[in-house]
Amino acid sequence: MTLCLLRFPDAFPARARRGEIRWQLFLCREVRDVLPTSRPDTLHVVFDGPVRLDRWAAALAQEGLPAPTLVPGSVVRARTATPDRGG
Repeated sequence: MTLCLLRFPDAFPARARRGEIRWQLFLCREVRDVLPTSRPDTLHVVFDGPVRLDRWAAALAQEGLPAPTLVPGSVVRARTATPDRGG
């Protein structure tokens, strides 16, 4: 799994409209969740595989939502847990 931050245009209340954004991004199979941040214009996206910003923007555009930008340096790959092989 990977996490990134998407920033929407300043006047767009992304945090307040997270449910609508989340629903649209779930049309993209790789998106696992969309989470709020402390900023009103920024959301966390949890997904599998590479960042697909163009695809996500297209899904949002279907509902008239603005295209976000990727926050530079925000892509973080989660470490997967391995079973404890204790002895």
